Amino acid sequence: MMIRTAETTKTVKLISSPAVCWVRDADCTFIINDETQQVIRLMGAAAVVWDWLNLGYSFEKTARMLALVQAVPVPQAEQHLLTFLADWRASGLLDTEAETQHG
Repeated sequence: MMIRTAETTKTVKLISSPAVCWVRDADCTFIINDETQQVIRLMGAAAVVWDWLNLGYSFEKTARMLALVQAVPVPQAEQHLLTFLADWRASGLLDTEAETQHG
């Protein structure tokens, strides 16, 4: 997933940590980190955003859809999205993909 960071307007690629797996339940998404044994339960907008991003939706498309779901302006939805991403990065659910060198 290509995501703009909160600090800059540059684009970075965020990936789910290799130790992370998830399952969608009827009313929430459970995310499990096998390395830390941490279980996080996402509900509501957070669960939907997690699903959209893992389906490959762009930051912009996700923000537009979130704005519709929450009935807020797109800039406000973008801030909510950035908050979700920052929280998920801080908890180890998302990593910045390491750049690879082509030789």
